[in-house]
Amino acid sequence: MNKDKLEPMNPDDYYGLCSKMAYKYKSPHLYDDLVSEGLLAIYEWVDKTACHLNKPKAIQVANEAMWVYLNIKSLSVSVPASKTSMNILRGNYKDIQKNSDYSKDGLKWLSMVLSGATENIMDETLVDTVDEELQMLESVWEVILNKLDAKGVRVMTMLYQQGMNYKQVGDEFGVSGRAVSYWEEDYIDIIKKELL
Repeated sequence: MNKDKLEPMNPDDYYGLCSKMAYKYKSPHLYDDLVSEGLLAIYEWVDKTACHLNKPKAIQVANEAMWVYLNIKSLSVSVPASKTSMNILRGNYKDIQKNSDYSKDGLKWLSMVLSGATENIMDETLVDTVDEELQMLESVWEVILNKLDAKGVRVMTMLYQQGMNYKQVGDEFGVSGRAVSYWEEDYIDIIKKELL
């Protein structure tokens, strides 16, 4: 398990991440806009949740914003930014008719307009990597929630979701930061044993 993937990212790293992601869309005329959209989405998330994102979550948030910008907001034809249009662009035709307010003709025309306007969401290796990292994170948090005691869950949440350092967590428990680092090592050993 790579601990760096679970740790909150440094805000300075968000720009580098968004730059790499925007480059993969291969739309040089929209590069700066894509970087801006990704950064804006990340900072809106940070503002909303009051905690910094780890790398897989930052990739997910920025990627979604870039995809929406590239495939909906930047089109020369105005397309409503609805779930129906996003599902059509992504090829999720399952249940669109049942869950949409559009008529059959409306869906047909919307599909036709959107079919020639989409860009590839990202190269498949990055998408696969993000999916694997998110599945790994889900597995880790499942172990944390099911196998650690209440103190362990609280400590790991403070360290990895709230972005607190050892000293801050130690202050909450009335112990030193070094003690918290020992606890973390023990909890990580438990997680590793469960996942391996």
